[in-house]
Amino acid sequence: GKAELRLTPEELGPLRLVVEGSDNGLRLVIEAAKPETADLLRRHVEALRQELRQEGLGSVGVSIGGGEAHRDGGAPTSWDRS
Repeated sequence: GKAELRLTPEELGPLRLVVEGSDNGLRLVIEAAKPETADLLRRHVEALRQELRQEGLGSVGVSIGGGEAHRDGGAPTSWDRS
């Protein structure tokens, strides 16, 4: 299954989250409108993965887009499945 959330926290700016589950595990894509928010998320992506694993979600792939890559039309960065 797949779920999409759009959040607009004042201090972080607009965020789009897509969560997709499969037999291979969970995939989370986060897109941030503000470059500084995308950079903040990238710096803390491993802590997010650990939290999700501790909640029993198993293999989790996280992709963070936005900031410079998003504005230039590039693909989301920081993809990893562990």
